[in-house]
Amino acid sequence: MDHFFDYSKYYNLLYQDKNYLQEVDYVDSLIKTFYPQTKKILDLGCGTGRHAKLMAGKNYSVHGVDLSQQMLDIANTSKTPNVSFSQGDIRNFELREKFDTITALFHVMSYQTSNESVVSSFKTVHKHLADSGVFIFDFWYGPAVMLDLPGLRVKEMEDDNLKVIRVSKPILDFDKCVVEVNFEVNVFDKKNHTLQTIHEKHPMRYFFQNELIFFANSCGFEVLDFYAWLTTSVPDKNSWYVTVICRKQS
Repeated sequence: MDHFFDYSKYYNLLYQDKNYLQEVDYVDSLIKTFYPQTKKILDLGCGTGRHAKLMAGKNYSVHGVDLSQQMLDIANTSKTPNVSFSQGDIRNFELREKFDTITALFHVMSYQTSNESVVSSFKTVHKHLADSGVFIFDFWYGPAVMLDLPGLRVKEMEDDNLKVIRVSKPILDFDKCVVEVNFEVNVFDKKNHTLQTIHEKHPMRYFFQNELIFFANSCGFEVLDFYAWLTTSVPDKNSWYVTVICRKQS
């Protein structure tokens, strides 16, 4: 299911405050620590391509894959050397080439809400990863979610043409460890004085370390470490977002 259909055209505006450069510097530091020989990167759930294009500036060749063709159309509005994109599902895409490092940032793995989807995603990554290559991704961390339950949130961003107000209403399914985030996005066109309202549902799964280790091991990976996002610190009750580094086992 494409969770970014109408929403995709306002994505960059809503996340213009996101520090992509800091995130890319962080991931680059992890790559240099865990697989410094990396030359080719596969970026899964690449969205509008901002991570991929910045990573290419660090002398990597980057290919981005995303489920949303609308997101990829935005990514392709400007060309960056050593960056390419294609449409595909993390659970079953087929590129017929291997990469030194594979990334899935901004909680792409948390969009895999069933056990079958998690396993399929790990297996697809394994197929596309070079021997001893690394898989780096972030996810919603169960202990922090349980101690700081998601609530109603409002985000407002604007530029010269648009004002966007996004209201996020979560519904928790404790049995499935899933938060269904219901977005209402109100877009006011300043020039034409029109209002558009978009509704989308984004189910997000939160994970615990032991289950991710089980999934990874069963799909041919060794888990090297867990870090609180943007740090090299041990995750704690305040770490809503956590990074995991896995190595492909031969």
